Amino acid sequence: MHVRLQHLVFAALVVSLVSLAYGINYFYLSDCETTPFGDRIRFWTPDTIEGPVHSNGLLAIEGTPQFYASVTTSECDFWRGPGYNPGFHGPLPQFCAPRVEIPHRAQELRNCAMIQSMFFADMAKSYRVHLRGDSALVSRWWTGTPFDSTDSWLITLPRGRCIFFDGPLDIEGHMSGEASIGTACDLRLLDNVVYDDADSLTGRTPLTSINYLMLVSEHDIKIANTPANGRENSNGEGLSQPDRNLSGIVISAALVALGESFTFEQQNDVDSGYVYQIGDPPQPAQDDRGTVYLYGSLAQMRRGYVHRSSNMSTGYAKQYRWDRRFAAWMPPGALSFDAPRPRTTDTLDFGTVPVGRTVWDTARVYLNVVTTLGAVTATPPFYATRVPPFDSSSFHIPARFTPTHTGQYSGILYIYTPAQSFQIVLRGRGMPGGNPSPMVFDVSPNPFNLTTTLHYSLSDPGEVTITLFDVLGRSVKQIDLLKVEAGAHDVSLSADGLATGVYFVRLQSGQQMAMKKLLLLK
Repeated sequence: MHVRLQHLVFAALVVSLVSLAYGINYFYLSDCETTPFGDRIRFWTPDTIEGPVHSNGLLAIEGTPQFYASVTTSECDFWRGPGYNPGFHGPLPQFCAPRVEIPHRAQELRNCAMIQSMFFADMAKSYRVHLRGDSALVSRWWTGTPFDSTDSWLITLPRGRCIFFDGPLDIEGHMSGEASIGTACDLRLLDNVVYDDADSLTGRTPLTSINYLMLVSEHDIKIANTPANGRENSNGEGLSQPDRNLSGIVISAALVALGESFTFEQQNDVDSGYVYQIGDPPQPAQDDRGTVYLYGSLAQMRRGYVHRSSNMSTGYAKQYRWDRRFAAWMPPGALSFDAPRPRTTDTLDFGTVPVGRTVWDTARVYLNVVTTLGAVTATPPFYATRVPPFDSSSFHIPARFTPTHTGQYSGILYIYTPAQSFQIVLRGRGMPGGNPSPMVFDVSPNPFNLTTTLHYSLSDPGEVTITLFDVLGRSVKQIDLLKVEAGAHDVSLSADGLATGVYFVRLQSGQQMAMKKLLLLK
């Protein structure tokens, strides 16, 4: 009876966690962009970021880093350093985005480990996990004493394994399976941590792989200063060390530092307990140790050092790439992060429209993965069109309704992507009415630098609303004109405070609407 009850509790827990998890939707996620010492760490010229980036803090950018997916921040701008000229090859950056809350405690992972009897609660002990394919050798010894493998045992790694330690944790090795491994203390990476089917030099994993690993610390995740990770291979040789087994570190995993940072230990500071030295008498020397090859994702409460300028130079170069499989993976223990997600449009109702007139509206769809917008079709007399961005995790689809006779209309808007397809219900009603003169609407100059002029003509007096949208379909500026006479009019539109890029301006008066594409060049 007890076993059956335990299984029911576990099943209920899993169901509740599934309902809360969206997968790992970010390659890089942080709450704060400065170190505990107040230093601002920047994305700069050598950096290439191939996955979604979000920070609740002020992202610092200088030089020409390249971003190939979405970049969002809860701040209203970037900190812009010397030579600021980043490349945004995905959607344009989004500012003032909703915060993504990062918990300080891995409670779901702790609960899952307890249910699986994989919770090790002896806080006076340190632990080491040596991954060996579908199993792991676990050792423990008294904290503060040298490593001792006397107390060791082997555990298997079936899919969905949760393991949690209440003491400091060291880890290394290769694995196959699906697991989340966490600690309440520091987690040290002694050597490479990769999947059995990952590239041993870069960590890159096939999209068909069924191996997943999440490493969680409620404090720091540290690259240990071991010979395997490049210790004492500096003296001008760290970044060019020919033996890849003696320089740098390769990681295939989702890294999560809930308390502090992903960083490296013994950062060439004199009081660190280790300083690489040369000469007689010994002097602190350059300590470049190699490259961090991370194929997965990184979430940290506070941005940490991976390279520092202390004593000329110490630490690692970076090659970070997002494992896109994570967007559809719910980690064991359901530790995932997501901002409140907008709801995908399920119905567009155009209301009552005079026969022959056209009314516009916009459908919006949201996915958990960056994908490509495919075909867009609608049942006549509803029509829809594709507008950029065509590669994103969300799309906006302008749709219009032009009734040809009186009566009720219904149809379907079909939106196709490789990841998911959508069917949105369309409704509208035709009412008797003449065919008014069409709205005349133009913009010049276009492209423009700071201001442009909207030229429009109304057949009937009425209220006019002018709305400027960015390429993500967000309204960035709106002008409301309450009493406009019939005839021709001009309105100046300022782009003050807007970034270079493509925009769409929509002019609406009563049931008439027109839209133009604008190009802002600063």
